[in-house]
Amino acid sequence: MEAKPSNQCPHIDANDSRCAARFSLASLEDAFGICHGGFHGCAIYHRINLEASLRAKIGPEAAARILPPGRMPGPMGSHAQGRATKHS
Repeated sequence: MEAKPSNQCPHIDANDSRCAARFSLASLEDAFGICHGGFHGCAIYHRINLEASLRAKIGPEAAARILPPGRMPGPMGSHAQGRATKHS
C-alpha cells in the first residue's frame, strides 16, 4: 500500500458519501484546500474519527445509538457538513 502525504486527509480514499460534494468542479478549490492541507478543520474528518473511536471502544451497535448516521453533533453552523466558509 502506498503511503499518503502527511497533508492529505487519511479518509480521502474511503469513498464516504459525506465527502462527495467536495469532489465536484464547483468545489474543487475546497477539495484541495481542505482535503489536501486543511483537513484538521473539517467537521467530517472529526466525525469519521469519532465514529471509529466509539465503534472500537463500545461496539458498532452502541456507537450507532449514540451517534446516529447522518447527524453531525453540536451546533456547527456552515461547517456541519464539512463545508468551508469563505470570507471575502
